[in-house]
Amino acid sequence: MSDELPTYDWLKSEGGQDFEFKGEAFAKDDKIAIVVRKGNDELREGFNKAIEQIVEDGTYAKINAKYFPFSIY
Repeated sequence: MSDELPTYDWLKSEGGQDFEFKGEAFAKDDKIAIVVRKGNDELREGFNKAIEQIVEDGTYAKINAKYFPFSIY
């Protein structure tokens, strides 16, 4: 039993050929984060801005498509 993202590559491998993913895909509202030291607003805001920029300019979509057939954002 596992979530979709951690097992994605394994399911495509030789060892995962006799298995399949069942059930709902990961929850889009799941809380996934990058942790920064409390009070380091400059770094947190920098991460947020960078993520926003790569989503807007299409870089995120290119990187995501290289590894997954679905968006993880």
